[in-house]
Amino acid sequence: MYYVAVLWPLDVVKAASLRQLEEENHEAASRLEEVVYRGDMLLEKIQSALADIAQSQLRTRSGAPSQQVPES
Repeated sequence: MYYVAVLWPLDVVKAASLRQLEEENHEAASRLEEVVYRGDMLLEKIQSALADIAQSQLRTRSGAPSQQVPES
């Protein structure tokens, strides 16, 4: 005995909607990954700048001559 799956019109609409949601979810996940990556890069730059500031302040307080730090 063979069973044939019959999709009713509502089931077809549900399946299409689900595929669309999955595609949108994938696109949103990709955009989120890119935003997180750019945020991580920005955080590294901020941390580096803060470290440079701290070093400069330490040199100033200790009376050591300051040296120019090349910008990156």
